[in-house]
Amino acid sequence: MKKSVFITGGSRGIGAACVKRFAEAGWNVAFTYKEQEDAASQLLKDAEALGDGLAVSIRVDLTPSASKDVYEGVAAAIKNAKTYFGIKAFDTVICNAGIGISNLITDMSAEEVEELIGINLTGSILTAKAALPDMLGEKSGNIIIMSSILGRRAGSCEAVYSASKAGLIGFGRSLAAEVGPSGIRVNVIAPGVIDTDMCANFDEETRKILRGETPLDRFGVAEDIAGMALFLSGDDASFITGQVIGIDGGFKI
Repeated sequence: MKKSVFITGGSRGIGAACVKRFAEAGWNVAFTYKEQEDAASQLLKDAEALGDGLAVSIRVDLTPSASKDVYEGVAAAIKNAKTYFGIKAFDTVICNAGIGISNLITDMSAEEVEELIGINLTGSILTAKAALPDMLGEKSGNIIIMSSILGRRAGSCEAVYSASKAGLIGFGRSLAAEVGPSGIRVNVIAPGVIDTDMCANFDEETRKILRGETPLDRFGVAEDIAGMALFLSGDDASFITGQVIGIDGGFKI
């Protein structure tokens, strides 16, 4: 039976790279998107063309004010995708959806703080919560949480973003201890500077500085992260859990 993966925030950047990499590897792939319907539709076609598995996209908004109960939305998406694939539980769930807002903490609105924490941290927690009961029933499964290098080191004008990403590290490691006895693995990926649209607005001077702080002297690409996610989902990683894996070109050295 084919393996199946559920990916939040799959329509762009790292999420889209994960969709393509897993599809190419023959997995059934379900991914969520928030607004980019055209991009999600094209990605769905790409995923179907890349592999021989099934693919489905589902609109889910993890913004705290988007609905009365964000948990119900992501839980429904997981349930619908399972039904579509005819499975009892996902083999891998990738909690990837996230946003970035850079500003001095004194200049951020309360709404921006709530949105950052709500989508980046709470959204991932609720996604894992929704997926876990089925995994626990099967006594198997793999959860991958996308954090950031800024969850491990300081970043000026990134206090709230860093807090959300550091929170994901704490959540992921603690969850690994909690569900490990049930055969479920949990790992955290902490990307460095990845050349996606989230850093497309950096001016050339900022890009030069960031490259200079990266020993490999380049930005990473989304495919670097997707490759690690696929590895962590495979048999060769069967004894890896509770880890925070930096894919950052040495940025944290």
